[in-house]
Amino acid sequence: MNRSLFLTLLLFITSIKSNGQCDNLIGININSTCYELTDISSLSIYTYQLENPSKDYINIDLKQEVNRDFLENLGFDKIILGFKNQKESINIKRISPEYIKAIRIFKSENEFSPDAYLMFNRVKKDLTSKYGNSNENIIGKFANTESWHFEGCTLYLSLDKEKRMILLMHIKK
Repeated sequence: MNRSLFLTLLLFITSIKSNGQCDNLIGININSTCYELTDISSLSIYTYQLENPSKDYINIDLKQEVNRDFLENLGFDKIILGFKNQKESINIKRISPEYIKAIRIFKSENEFSPDAYLMFNRVKKDLTSKYGNSNENIIGKFANTESWHFEGCTLYLSLDKEKRMILLMHIKK
């Protein structure tokens, strides 16, 4: 009896720990609410939903008051949160983003090469030091992508050569 109780308790503690693993991978808690992370009102979201019923997600900029030091120190200058378009009235104090996108767009080809490659490698090195080697590495003609898979989420780091941008994306599963 004691052994089964111990195993049940161990399984419960492990599940609690793994569920929190994805909360704050890139310096912003993905389980925070729309109210905590944005300056948008419920009425604005509802209006967007009425005007864009076919869109699956609502993209909203992260408000300035939220700590973005980790991402800015890595070189990202735009942070977007993606909320599921529930196509009904949303309580912004209850919903959390499905993804967080950190973006850096380079204005010209001269700025992109070699700066983008240096930034991509610096971000990859930082993520590797925190989370180990990536689970996937795809090198293509137009993009390089690394991904780290966790129990409840995935991190993607991508260098898009056509759009001259670097994207770091934290997505819930």
